Amino acid sequence: MMKRKITAVLTLGMMLAVCGGVSTAEAKTYKVLSGSGEGVAAYDVFHAVVMKYQNEVDSDFQVEYEVISATSDLWQKLQMYYTADTLPDIFAISNGTLAEEMISNHKLVNLTEILEADGHMGDVAASMVDYHTSEDGMMYMIPSTFSGEFFVYRKAVFEKYGLEEPETWEDFLEVCQTLVDNGEYAYVMRGADYVQYLRFASFPTWTTEGREFIKGLTSGAYTYGESELGMYAAELLQKLGAGGYFVPGFDNMTLSDVVDTFMSGVGTIMYANANYTSKLSDLYDAGEIGWFGIPVVENVQGTGSTIPTHGGKAWAFNKDTYDNDPVLQDFVEFYFDHIDEVSYDCGALSWYNSSIPEGKLNALMTDIGTKMKEQTVSWVSWDDKLTAATTTTVGDAAAQLCYGTITPEEYCEIFDKALVENNG
Repeated sequence: MMKRKITAVLTLGMMLAVCGGVSTAEAKTYKVLSGSGEGVAAYDVFHAVVMKYQNEVDSDFQVEYEVISATSDLWQKLQMYYTADTLPDIFAISNGTLAEEMISNHKLVNLTEILEADGHMGDVAASMVDYHTSEDGMMYMIPSTFSGEFFVYRKAVFEKYGLEEPETWEDFLEVCQTLVDNGEYAYVMRGADYVQYLRFASFPTWTTEGREFIKGLTSGAYTYGESELGMYAAELLQKLGAGGYFVPGFDNMTLSDVVDTFMSGVGTIMYANANYTSKLSDLYDAGEIGWFGIPVVENVQGTGSTIPTHGGKAWAFNKDTYDNDPVLQDFVEFYFDHIDEVSYDCGALSWYNSSIPEGKLNALMTDIGTKMKEQTVSWVSWDDKLTAATTTTVGDAAAQLCYGTITPEEYCEIFDKALVENNG
């Protein structure tokens, strides 16, 4: 209904202008703060919806982008805008403490209400609802992308030693040990920063309890050292480092280095995300590589989700603008009506739970994407839930634990001390 009203108003305005009547007011330019630029799916899909809206509904609809790709700089700028009460009309955001403060101060549009009113709430993939739901049970942000993470392995090497895709961490360690015993480099490790160390440290807690583990930890319900699951994760990281499973020079490898090293034929297993499926697709099509999700803790009931899914830097809408602007209201409705088809037209996985159209994505992304849509629990990034100081301290300690310079018990002590000293 709103679209028809807007279109009618625009048509009447144009008729008046052509006939020498009352001219229409100058069209508003909407400010968009984006965490990515042209050539990145998050930006390309959003801009494609904007262009579609311009072509089909309102040719005067204009946006002005401010792109800040460095995450820390982006959040700093968003904080500045919020403090100065000059938030853009549309902006990138993460589901963390700043977002919760904005929600409590009525700065973000309740998108659950809009999705339900438009009949699209049931279309959103379950893990994306989980990822973007705030403390009050509502969604005030939507995915900019639908991404997932997974392990990739060389099928010929697995077949050579009779190995199967590991389902538990105990299986994973056995696979790595078998590979090393036979002179193979087991794992291509990202070691230039603490990201992969923290991933390994958090995997067992995530597959078992989802976001509840880190939530209980930061709320003070228990300490890391008191948790059997926390100690299990710490011991896993120690075993991975002590086993000699990582390729030489891993401590200087970025994620791009990891993928390039694996592509060159070095190493048997690596960890990747959906952004690299196009680069890996030829190997997958040739039957040279396979993939598997996150192993689980043996003999422990988990969430059932084993592919970490997330929505990238989410999009949010300024409530002050939205409440008084029927054009922006119409654009948001249009966005939800068309995001599924536009995503696939841009070669990106839609965050709706629809089936993936044949031929829109490569075979690897199609297979992984199909499983991603089945997940119910989304990934929980610790750097969103912990303070920056705690994340840095814990990340550095995780690397030390992997190198064998501290024990699992010492790691737990460092974790708990950082939580207290940094208030989360």
